[in-house]
Amino acid sequence: SSRVLDYDDAKATKIRVTYDDDTSYTTGASCTIDNNVGTYSIGIHVPNDKNVQSIQIISHDENTIYQTITNLNLENNKYYIITQDVYVV
Repeated sequence: SSRVLDYDDAKATKIRVTYDDDTSYTTGASCTIDNNVGTYSIGIHVPNDKNVQSIQIISHDENTIYQTITNLNLENNKYYIITQDVYVV
């Protein structure tokens, strides 16, 4: 017998921002898809008292990490919009 699977929880619909003090927050992701490229627009604020350690594109159920962005040189107390392309193969 055939079973229909629901892939909604696996879709990359969230962004997780982790700070250098191991705190983090998760928010919804904005993505447009053209051909086999998903372009994410990520808006983050860097607080005065923390540095961003990583930004992750994660699944809706937060169990799968699709991409991790590290080595960010972001200044404190500023707001950034980062554009990241993800290739779907």
